[in-house]
Amino acid sequence: MNYWFGKKVLVTGGAGLIGSHIVEELVKKGSIVTVADNLKRGNIKNLRQVINDIEFFKTDLTDKNACNKACDKKDIVLHLASDAYGLSYSYTHHSEILTHNISLNTNILNACHIKEVKRVLSVSSSCVYSDDAEIPTKESEGFKGEPEKANIGYGWSKRILEIQANQLHLDYGMEIAIVRPANVYGPRDPITGEGTHVIPSLIHKVLFGKGPITVWGSGNQSRNFIYVKDV
Repeated sequence: MNYWFGKKVLVTGGAGLIGSHIVEELVKKGSIVTVADNLKRGNIKNLRQVINDIEFFKTDLTDKNACNKACDKKDIVLHLASDAYGLSYSYTHHSEILTHNISLNTNILNACHIKEVKRVLSVSSSCVYSDDAEIPTKESEGFKGEPEKANIGYGWSKRILEIQANQLHLDYGMEIAIVRPANVYGPRDPITGEGTHVIPSLIHKVLFGKGPITVWGSGNQSRNFIYVKDV
C-alpha cells in the first residue's frame, strides 16, 4: 500500500539540497506536490526533473499570507525551509539567522493549524546539541546547555521550532513529528559561496586549488554527516 499516493503535500524549502530529493521521491510515489521556496539558498534547477509534475511557489515564508496560501487544502506539510549556512557565514550572522528562522517557522506552523493540515513534519537539526553533549548523543541532550557556539543562532531557532511544534500538539492535538538530521551532504549542495558547507567546500578547494584548506575549530573535533538520500 502506497501511503503517499494522491496526498496533497507541501514541501517548504523544496528547491534545496534535502527538499529537492524529497520532492522527487514524492512525485514517484504519486503525491500531488507543492513546493514553496524563496530560492535564496535553493535552486530551481534542482527540480528540473519534476518541474512539470509539481506546483512551485517562489515565496517569502516570513509573510503570513504566503504561508496560509501555501498550506491551504494540504494533507501533509514537510517543513524544511530555513536559513542554514556553512560555519564561515554562521559565525558572524547568528542574530540574522535566528530572527529569520523564528519568523518563518512561526508562520508555517500557525498556517498548518489555521488550515487544519492533518500531518506536519518539522525538520530540526543536530545543531540543537551543545558542544559538550555526550557521544553517542541521546535525544534528551537537545535542550541541555546552549546550542553549539559555532551555530548558536541556528541552533536556538531549531530548539524554538521544536518547542512550538510540541506546544501545538499539546494545545490542539496536531500531528507533528520532529527530526534532527546531522550535517547533510550530497548532490546539489552548492560548492562555492559564503554559505557553502564543509564537504563541498573542501572538495572544491582540493579539485581546483582555490586558496588554503581551512578546517574550523581545534582540528581535534569530530562531526557527523548523513548522505542526502539517506535522510
